[in-house]
Amino acid sequence: MPLGQSKTMEGSIVGVFLGTIMGCYFYSYMMGMQLLPLRIILAYSAIAAVAEATSPANMDNLVVPIVLHFSAERVQLLIPA
Repeated sequence: MPLGQSKTMEGSIVGVFLGTIMGCYFYSYMMGMQLLPLRIILAYSAIAAVAEATSPANMDNLVVPIVLHFSAERVQLLIPA
């Protein structure tokens, strides 16, 4: 919510972490793409949750996609499929 109160741990963990997992699977399924391994999706979800929790107020909608974009290649190198 714009100009809302402070961020909560529940929003970062439940909202972003689980939302990223469900979003990845739903998007892959709807587009007919091969599903990524669970460990890679969990890594992306953890990165998204940390980026959302540590981003400045009202900047998380910009910070999270940028962080995920620049970490995508690194995650695939560190966690082989």
